[in-house]
Amino acid sequence: MKATLVFAMMVGTLFADQVVLKNGDRVTGSIVRKDAKVVTIQTDMFGLVSAP
Repeated sequence: MKATLVFAMMVGTLFADQVVLKNGDRVTGSIVRKDAKVVTIQTDMFGLVSAP
């Protein structure tokens, strides 16, 4: 029963994109745009986040 609950909680993060910044911080969500200079990711907590 506990294993099923843990798996169910992890499923959302299994299909998420993750951006790792130079300082080691991670931004998790769905990448909505990426070009040569900027990546934009939609997060649950912070909305749209753009990073060079």
